[in-house]
Amino acid sequence: MSEEPPSFSCPFYKYSPLRHWRCYRKYTFKRVSDVKSHIERVHLVGKHYCAICFQEFDNAQQLQDHSCTANFCCLPLEGPERLFQETFDELGRALAHTRGLSDADKWYMMYRQIFPNASVPMSPLTFDEPLRIMRENALFHESLYGGLITELRRHGIPLEGIHLPSLQAGLINKVLPMLADAMVTPEPYQRPVPLSRTSWYHGNLGAM
Repeated sequence: MSEEPPSFSCPFYKYSPLRHWRCYRKYTFKRVSDVKSHIERVHLVGKHYCAICFQEFDNAQQLQDHSCTANFCCLPLEGPERLFQETFDELGRALAHTRGLSDADKWYMMYRQIFPNASVPMSPLTFDEPLRIMRENALFHESLYGGLITELRRHGIPLEGIHLPSLQAGLINKVLPMLADAMVTPEPYQRPVPLSRTSWYHGNLGAM
């Protein structure tokens, strides 16, 4: 039986794997159109958000209670990491003019439009991502391997018959999701606010 081909990654996950870990854990994208639909469902700015710090809320009352401009309670940001609807619409128009391009080229075009100032990933596909992340940190890899041997010996567990690399890989896959939020990740991307929203946005900044 042939192996199932790798799926495409969420661009937000490729930008910051630890912060957007759930996109790797929960979703599979076989086509670029699947990635686009996922972005629309998960990575768009919601209806109720603070125009200063871009924190999002479930309803208008929660946003009103937040009261950024009155209480000086939040740090101004240039823009959110999520996409505004206007930015997503521009992405859709750009994808509509990619006829003849491979899905990989379409994905790269989409990534560059979402994160124009970020470095481009080596691949748009999802492979063994948890192990790739940890293999990039050789010190972590070596420390975990040595720690496993020490702990097994300390508890009197014989090393014969134990495949340590497999045990190490299993621990990484189990522990990494729990540590994701606590590990250092890139700063959230701050994208420009669309012109249709800037007058209100800067008006609120001036009131602080």
